[in-house]
Amino acid sequence: MMRWFLTVFALLVFLGAGWIANWSVNANQEIGVQEVIPAEQNAPGRFVDVDGRKLHVLVKGDLNADPTGVPLLLLHGFSVAGHKTWFPWADRLTTERTIIVPDLLGFGHSERVIEPHADLTHQGQARLIKGLLDELGVAKVDLVGWSFGGAVASETVLDFPDAVRSLALVAAHVYYTDDNNPWEWFGSLPFGLGRTFVWNSIGGGPSGWAARACDSDPSTCDRHDVTLIENTVDGLRAINRLTQVSRVPYDLAQLKTRTLVFWGEDDPIVPLDDGVRLADEIGAAETHIIPGADHSPHEKNPEEAVRILLDFFRAGT
Repeated sequence: MMRWFLTVFALLVFLGAGWIANWSVNANQEIGVQEVIPAEQNAPGRFVDVDGRKLHVLVKGDLNADPTGVPLLLLHGFSVAGHKTWFPWADRLTTERTIIVPDLLGFGHSERVIEPHADLTHQGQARLIKGLLDELGVAKVDLVGWSFGGAVASETVLDFPDAVRSLALVAAHVYYTDDNNPWEWFGSLPFGLGRTFVWNSIGGGPSGWAARACDSDPSTCDRHDVTLIENTVDGLRAINRLTQVSRVPYDLAQLKTRTLVFWGEDDPIVPLDDGVRLADEIGAAETHIIPGADHSPHEKNPEEAVRILLDFFRAGT
């Protein structure tokens, strides 16, 4: 009986390993077929060279004619779709504000970096954002950071406080544990398995983030285009594998810029407790919690979200 059991077990392991190997080979072949589009293709904005890095940025409105005196800068979360995750919601802000919506390095239409690099860290991204503003001729902005973009926004204020008039942190991912990153572990698996995992989780695979978003909301289907940009999967893997360099969350108490903390009551990714902790730590000027909202509280009740943000920034002029 034991011999029979071991034989069956060995056969199942063999078949399972074969299936995984075939799945990985097919996925890596498909990545090679799909990821062939230059970052510049179909980009709706302009490209700006910042310290040798090519960043894509979309500007809506006149940079020199925002009614409040400074434009509004929006930093997206950890999504390969980059700036597209703000739309069409962000168009509601353009009724009163000039908005600057960049793609962070490695996301959207911005340059892909396929090996871990300091430019991909919070401090590196913040430095590139400041360089982007310098290239655009913008001395100061109101700043909104969502999720991963909230960490970059916080870093930007800590490193370049004179460049930000007021700050809004939306479901900001500012508390984390470097030693507990499953994305890094799975993404680093050998024999092409890491690339397969990333492609099928946060990349352009059939079960990846873009496909899931499109299935749940057809209006987001245009976000799949950027997953076809060359080196997208390897760029995402590089970000996950890097050693983070950040003043966040360690120096958050030093953040003195007027700040709004904006959260969803039922956020499954960055829980409300983090928002409460953040508001207390930085002494937030205002805190708003959207009942029943998830990790995208601005999309749960867009009219209310726009009112909250515009009123907050207007009061800071």
